[in-house]
Amino acid sequence: MLLMKCGFLHQTFITTIVLLSTFCKDSNSQFGLKIPGFTINVTTRVTVQRNLCVHIPCTFQIPSIYTLPSNAQGAWLKFNNLQHNVVARKDGLDDPQDKYPRFFLTGEVWKGDCSLRISDAKAEDDSLYTFRLEDRGVPYSFAEVSPKVTVTDLTDTPEISTTGTLVAGERVTLTCTSPGRCAGEAPKITWEGATVRKAMVHRYTIYYGDGTRTYHSNLTFSPSIKDNMEKLLCIVTFTDNLSSKSEIVELEVEDAPPKSTTVCSSMDSKLIAGIIIGNIIILLLAGLGLLFFIKRHMKNAGNRPHESKPQGNESAYQDLHGQSIHTYEKITMK
Repeated sequence: MLLMKCGFLHQTFITTIVLLSTFCKDSNSQFGLKIPGFTINVTTRVTVQRNLCVHIPCTFQIPSIYTLPSNAQGAWLKFNNLQHNVVARKDGLDDPQDKYPRFFLTGEVWKGDCSLRISDAKAEDDSLYTFRLEDRGVPYSFAEVSPKVTVTDLTDTPEISTTGTLVAGERVTLTCTSPGRCAGEAPKITWEGATVRKAMVHRYTIYYGDGTRTYHSNLTFSPSIKDNMEKLLCIVTFTDNLSSKSEIVELEVEDAPPKSTTVCSSMDSKLIAGIIIGNIIILLLAGLGLLFFIKRHMKNAGNRPHESKPQGNESAYQDLHGQSIHTYEKITMK
């Protein structure tokens, strides 16, 4: 019973301060009355170029005695003609963006995240915006801080990847990147220049984890020496037919260096293999011939008659060798 009473008092307290905030806001001005415990942290001034995108980080806090459920709703409202019109809404994990195709409440409301992203900014988006917490049908508008979004003319231009010096006959790919990092409709990217007539064009999109994307176009061709000093231009056209042009790029093309001709590079691999095998066969034949010559020479040497040696000398040597040698000394007697 006590818990039910506390819960009722808790809900009555929240409802009272929220209604008080809404009443004060409506009866006073767009800035409203700041209620203790309800705070918001968001930038007050935001600038975005026309047709580009902007991300507005935002967090909010509520009194510690209150906990938001996982299906807490939040909405961003645009202040226009003395009234607020919803431009983005989020209910828990459900994000009905079909109704608001260019405004995205990217944060998780129940976690206190009210971040907003605006894509393909238009001139009419120049206004004040207010975040409103919608829980159990009782709205609380954080109108004490309302970001002012200013939309300026488009000044950013497409970028063409660095070309450097090109070599005639060597295939090359240049890339044009559209300005901005958005999540709206893809712009049209075109190329202008004499080189475009003989080139292949490939368009693609890179997606990022935060839901944004960038748009690119590749131009692939093989330059000739006639393309030297040719001008190249990239044009990005957005959905409202607003165009942005890149800086003019002048191609620098030089002749390909002469190729050095060597025996090894000009010979066919089969011919080189045949020469190597032929040399091996010649070495084997030469080795066999040398072996046959040595065997034949040794055979002829074995068939020759033995030469007679002088017998006298040999007998005299044997006789002397077999006898003892005696030395006699003549003694003279006086």
